[in-house]
Amino acid sequence: MNYPTLFFCLLISLAAFSQTVTSQTDIRSARFGMSAAEVKATESQKPSAEKDGQLTYTNVSLDQEHGDLYYLFEENQLVGATYHFLSPSPSKQAYVDRYNKLKAYLTEQYGKPSTDNTNPSTKEGPVDHHSAIWRAAGKMVMVLEDNEKGKAMITVLFSKN
Repeated sequence: MNYPTLFFCLLISLAAFSQTVTSQTDIRSARFGMSAAEVKATESQKPSAEKDGQLTYTNVSLDQEHGDLYYLFEENQLVGATYHFLSPSPSKQAYVDRYNKLKAYLTEQYGKPSTDNTNPSTKEGPVDHHSAIWRAAGKMVMVLEDNEKGKAMITVLFSKN
């Protein structure tokens, strides 16, 4: 057996695996631990707002849903992000359908949720609160749908696990 050739092949394989692991992203094209400047460099548009500990981008998409994206920093290191989808839907059921579409997209990305909560329907109408949580690859992803007093919001939260 040619040990130098075997060692060289193993070294190339490990380098390729290491590149694959380090090229994975946590939120869009960003990775946890990046500085605000590094995160800005990953985005194609300028932030709509910048303040200490937060970058805001408006009208960004997640699986064809458009909303606002907030990158969150502690000590200038990316620790999380939140999408907010506020556009009005014609009915409570339409908002639940949007939630289910985003949940299906996240399930495709991260597998079956580790937690999946749906409150039962009430006499007043369809479900008012949904949530699902995925824990994978050192991060947590959570999607929430809340429909209170006619104000519906879908939130997708990314954070370190």
